[in-house]
Amino acid sequence: MKIVKRTTRIVTVIVLVYWIGYFILGLTSVSYREWVNIIAGILTWVVAPALYILLIGGKIFSLIKGKKVLKIFTSIITLLIYLYWCYFLFWIAIFSIQEETRLTRHYLVAQKGGFLSEATYVYYHPVAFFFKVPAKADERLRIEYLEEKYDATFSFVGERGYVNEEYPMVECIVNNSGMKLEDNYVEAMWLYYFEKGYEELGITREYSVYKNHYGAPGWIYVELENEKDMEVLAQDITSLMQYVTKETDFFDDHTVSLYFHHELEEKKMTGYLPLGKIKSSHGVKKDYYLHLEQVLEKIQLEYEKNKEELERYKKYKLETEETKNKPQVVTTPTPEQKAEVLSLEKMTRLIFDEVLAEQGYIYQVSYNAKGNLYIDLGSRPAGEPKNKLQGEYYRFTLVYDRTSKNNECELFVFYKEHYTEEGTNDSTTILDMYAVEKSTGKVIAADKQSWSDVGTQEYRKATGE
Repeated sequence: MKIVKRTTRIVTVIVLVYWIGYFILGLTSVSYREWVNIIAGILTWVVAPALYILLIGGKIFSLIKGKKVLKIFTSIITLLIYLYWCYFLFWIAIFSIQEETRLTRHYLVAQKGGFLSEATYVYYHPVAFFFKVPAKADERLRIEYLEEKYDATFSFVGERGYVNEEYPMVECIVNNSGMKLEDNYVEAMWLYYFEKGYEELGITREYSVYKNHYGAPGWIYVELENEKDMEVLAQDITSLMQYVTKETDFFDDHTVSLYFHHELEEKKMTGYLPLGKIKSSHGVKKDYYLHLEQVLEKIQLEYEKNKEELERYKKYKLETEETKNKPQVVTTPTPEQKAEVLSLEKMTRLIFDEVLAEQGYIYQVSYNAKGNLYIDLGSRPAGEPKNKLQGEYYRFTLVYDRTSKNNECELFVFYKEHYTEEGTNDSTTILDMYAVEKSTGKVIAADKQSWSDVGTQEYRKATGE
């Protein structure tokens, strides 16, 4: 009991200091950091009550002589009330705790709302480790973000543009994306040297620049006409990559991708070639771009992968048609299969709740003729909202694909199928792919619209692919 008494005194002092400070800070613009609020909340509402129950209970039991049954009954009732109290506090905490993240050395961001109301983001400056004060998400935040990320000096040039003083000719954009900041500086540097090399080397091949989700220039796509054009494309890319690496050492620390488009059976496919900080997952040597035959080999490999993707697509399309035209065969799964299906169903539900529900899709568990799981997300009329195509419609499905290479995630594909007025599926496109971590249930979007796309860094790290 001495330890309990000593601990109770310490916890009580900490709680009193926190709450006195809380009310004093309420008169100013300063507030506690979220981790301080969480620790103080646990001490106030969970730890302190448990300690007081032990102290008061010990004194009461010392006054009661005998009556063992009464003591046991009272202890059980008190424990149940305390557990119910903790359960009640748990749900209050779930809906009241603000997620808080450090953006840069001098900036924090906290999320408010997001469950029953639209999420809003509030920015702060950290003060003396325990406190924070309101801040503005202006150019100073974005400059600090860029300088910390790239270890260089940046300046603001108006609108959303920022430049590195070492490369003043390259302008990038920084975007506030929820609890994080993102930029296209690496892509902007790659675009600048790509176009400079294109011009100086006299390359005339068609190319296009993809714009990312916040409207900033992103990755570059060049055109591959056919298999006969592979060697010429390899020569162009080899010359271009060698030119860029001679012009700047920037890409020694950053990885960029040069994508190429081509058509297979009237379906547009995409391959890619990496440059810069090469990783083992890229499947090429660090200096492969110095050798024409190795660049050509990489192009051919990507081309073959796209052929395999096309075959998978055709197989999926055929299975979909068979499922539509043939009666379903109901089989009784084994207990192991049933447990696996239930687990996969839960994962699809996580994807639906976190990503697809707010977009107006429905959720209906279905199985194809082979007993493979997919989620029917519903159908919508084809065409633009103001000019819908008569009788044509899109069908959306979330299909289980496979287990990731590192066995840590299950992978799912979000498909969009186009059906003609006669009910024929004439095209299927991938809207995105998702990984769900087996251990945590975390949903990770791949940002992949084809099997050959690289995907986000978070997706690659989680899946080992």
